Amino acid sequence: MVRERLSTIRKALEAWNAAGGLPLELSFGLAGSDDGSVAPEVLLRQADARMMEEKNRVRAASHARIRAWLEARTGRKVPVDDPRL
Repeated sequence: MVRERLSTIRKALEAWNAAGGLPLELSFGLAGSDDGSVAPEVLLRQADARMMEEKNRVRAASHARIRAWLEARTGRKVPVDDPRL
């Protein structure tokens, strides 16, 4: 059920980005235990680690899309270290 909801959210973000709005990105991390034997704090750490892996994987491309969007709308070059990225 969670994966289906995340898929719905991702599709909505893709539609938003395709419509030309400020590019938005979300990163998710999931963890679970089929038999309930894993402590909640362990699951939370696993989910957080997976989310950070996803963020690191997409960060450069995400920043490039945002930079291009800003440059197209301002007509000015946006430095790589701009805090809006």
